[in-house]
Amino acid sequence: LGSTTLRVNITAESYAGGIAGSNNMRNATTASIAGGNVTGTVTATKNYAGGAAGANYANITGVTLVGGACVRANDQFAGGIAGSNRAGTNGQIGTITRCTNNAGPTGNNYTVYATNGNAGGIAGSNESGTQIINASVDNGVKIGVAKCDAAAIAANNFGIITGGTVGSCDITFAGESIGAVTAINNEGATISGVTLTGGATIAFHGPATNVGGIAGKNAGTIGNCNVSSPALALSGLTARADSISLGGAAGVNMQDATISETNVTLNITDNLNKYKNLGGVAGENAGGGTLLKCTYQGALGKADTAANITTGAANVLDTVGGIVGLNNGEVNGCSVPKITLQVMGASGLSDSQTYAEKLKSASSVGGIAGRNNSTITSCYVATEEGGGSIITARYGFVGGVAGANNGSISSSGAKGVTNLVKQVGEWFTDGSTND
Repeated sequence: LGSTTLRVNITAESYAGGIAGSNNMRNATTASIAGGNVTGTVTATKNYAGGAAGANYANITGVTLVGGACVRANDQFAGGIAGSNRAGTNGQIGTITRCTNNAGPTGNNYTVYATNGNAGGIAGSNESGTQIINASVDNGVKIGVAKCDAAAIAANNFGIITGGTVGSCDITFAGESIGAVTAINNEGATISGVTLTGGATIAFHGPATNVGGIAGKNAGTIGNCNVSSPALALSGLTARADSISLGGAAGVNMQDATISETNVTLNITDNLNKYKNLGGVAGENAGGGTLLKCTYQGALGKADTAANITTGAANVLDTVGGIVGLNNGEVNGCSVPKITLQVMGASGLSDSQTYAEKLKSASSVGGIAGRNNSTITSCYVATEEGGGSIITARYGFVGGVAGANNGSISSSGAKGVTNLVKQVGEWFTDGSTND
């Protein structure tokens, strides 16, 4: 289709597409859609609406959704390019390559909407065995659902998402997890080489308790991704205070899941009392989960002066860490070149408590992990020479590597750090911190 622009008005019960209802293979011939710009409206009164295809079992390359287009499924599965990217029983493999959604909304209209869930800027769902390669979402694209999950690339990922970018977009969701690339990166799924564009505004609206820059919940593999100082607009998170696990890459990294060689540059400075576990890369790393060779730099918490630190980690058991808030798995080879971590913390500590009781009676704040219950190996904080890193909490456990350690820390520490935790000493001097 080249540079042709299709202005469409398509309605079907299911499998509604701006170019094809279903893009499939016939006998040994694999179907292909190449090029073209799509605008107008595509509506499925039930399931599977896509700017290019309602369902894709074959190849879609170089299609762009433009000009205030609107794709809607009144039940499930709506995507800017495909309602669902699928693999068939006869060897079909849905592959979406170099497709773009930059169809900014017209007024308050959603660009992509699925009433009962699975709305994605590129695909409503990316199924097992399928691929989304070098896709892009930008220009304030508005994605939403009334129930369940939504995300900028695919609401749920069971397959492979590699390369591509997420720029400015607005996502309204109703599930427990939200991320810019996908809400849930499921077991066996992979996200690699995706960048959250520097300077973008990525807004989340909904009740999620697992919130991440790449994925809200990671049960698969995330690797070689970059979160490059986007403005994650988090004021629309509606979960109650002290309930959210937030990470620059993933809110929660699940058992047997891995996040590797992912670099996060991000400031989280507002609404800090919403977060139970806050980490530069992952809010929580579950038992059996691995964080490998990741980096974080930025600010977690904000204060003009020490006396103005009145928020963040404000409840006992809250955690904040440069790499991970709560670590129950493995953190290996990670680094924090520069960090400004300033939170209030919380403490109900007393001399009469046992160590186990103390762990339950204070917040934990650290340069690598807030609280470590497993292993930290070869991790370094404040590695940027002359970087001026600081880690500060008025109350609770505070440490350069881990605020509270109930596991193993080896070959880890600070390199050339100045002023690290210096404020704590001043507070001890004036008596304004823990007893």
